[in-house]
Amino acid sequence: MDNIAFWLSKVLWAIFSPAHFAVFLLLASFIIQQRLIKLVLRGLVTAFFTIALIFPIGDWALLPLEQCNSDQGMPMRVDGVLVLGGAVNISVSNARNAIAFNDAGERIFAMLKLIKQYPSAQFIYAGGSNSLKRVNLGEADYVRMFLEDMGAKPANMIFESKSRNTYEDAKETRDAYSLTPKQNWLLVTSAFHMPRTFGLFQKMGEKSETAFYPYTVDYKTPGKFKFEFKFDFLQTLLKLDTAAHEYVGLLFNSMMGRSNSFMPCSVNKQTLNKETL
Repeated sequence: MDNIAFWLSKVLWAIFSPAHFAVFLLLASFIIQQRLIKLVLRGLVTAFFTIALIFPIGDWALLPLEQCNSDQGMPMRVDGVLVLGGAVNISVSNARNAIAFNDAGERIFAMLKLIKQYPSAQFIYAGGSNSLKRVNLGEADYVRMFLEDMGAKPANMIFESKSRNTYEDAKETRDAYSLTPKQNWLLVTSAFHMPRTFGLFQKMGEKSETAFYPYTVDYKTPGKFKFEFKFDFLQTLLKLDTAAHEYVGLLFNSMMGRSNSFMPCSVNKQTLNKETL
């Protein structure tokens, strides 16, 4: 079932991501013969691309996701740190036979910092490959080799390289973070990705009463709404697609019972500190 859902999600997203869907509508306007429908489709696509060219709608779409778990406190005791994959370009890494970071590489830098800060904690790096093609090495394999080359690989670290998406990250690592009940774990991932990540792990860890605390990195927005003219077309489309992917994932997880709410934000800093004192 998970395999079918993975393939279906890839195919549907290739069609219905905002940027792709706009292009398909434009192509359809050249195929459809009825003049009114042609004009409507071209008008919609023109309006969408014009708005994306002028306004930072990508930032506006990402902002609620990034603010959901921002400015959070840390538990007094940290038993484990779980870092989500997505910081490595797998296709380039496989082609070059060397690790190639992408713009989410801050997850790796945060992990290196936390390794020094919590040397006795259990560490997990979860990430295989989300490609439909079979790959020789997953993301976690490249990160393991990178840490070994850096001399920074802790003895108590697990590298999970089978998972293909965030749900499988939570599922494949459950035996490790739920081994001992009532532990405190830090979740490390990009700010826009944290609501979906937090919801999945929170639900998956309920049975073992594992408490997860967001450790957000890799912010893409300034943290507040700005009505301005941006004229950064490509970045706007990229951010809009990223935000749409997260909202669709949040809706799907909520509908499938994989998360307790549509937008699972963690408790505020004040409440966190009270719980852990």
